[in-house]
Amino acid sequence: MNKIWIYGDSFSDPNYQNQYLDAPDTHSWPNRLAQRYDIRNRSIEGSGPDYALKLLLDDIDVTPVEDLKNITLIFLQSDVHRFNLRGIYKDDDPKQQVYAKNIATGEHKHPSKMFMKSLFQHLAVHGWHGREQLKFYSTVNSIAHNFDRVAYITVGGFHPVYSPIIQPVDNLTFVPSNLMASSLKEPEATMDLPDPRPNHFSPRCHDYILEHITQWLERASSLTFEELDSVAAIV
Repeated sequence: MNKIWIYGDSFSDPNYQNQYLDAPDTHSWPNRLAQRYDIRNRSIEGSGPDYALKLLLDDIDVTPVEDLKNITLIFLQSDVHRFNLRGIYKDDDPKQQVYAKNIATGEHKHPSKMFMKSLFQHLAVHGWHGREQLKFYSTVNSIAHNFDRVAYITVGGFHPVYSPIIQPVDNLTFVPSNLMASSLKEPEATMDLPDPRPNHFSPRCHDYILEHITQWLERASSLTFEELDSVAAIV
């Protein structure tokens, strides 16, 4: 079986700890997947797609091109408003990227509030969100031919203007899911942080995601999360 590289945020971070455990939950889908396959998981909670892409390109840079054909890539595109900025977050910790919007509004007290506020006023303006999504997708799509297979999974959905016009290459599976929306449909959902659920999902959703990714890895089916909302909403 091929090696598997995974990049993303808290939805795939194997080290994510909820408030009731002293260690990551071994029953989460990323950790159960690692029990079955040879996994390199570089997902970090709170980080954005620019940081995930940086880690991916760093790994590609030190890997012989011919070896990439023996690797399956799973890339989760998190919130593009999580800026990968140096010298802004405490110790440049990528986990702090999740607070970019909160810093800009003043909800999260931070010495760089005015810089963040200007960033959102002059950069993250109308239409920027969709264009950024398209850039990340297009970059991964353009390098996908180097890998055996690629799954591009969206954490918060994909911009409706661009979704109908993109064309994945033959070995890339585009999954326009909204994992965040599905997570919030769970009766167990809470605004408490850290989320008491491992990787923001209940066991039944971890089972669902694991099953569908495993079937895709084994080439037994295409990869979609079309029923995830229904599974999440079960009481």
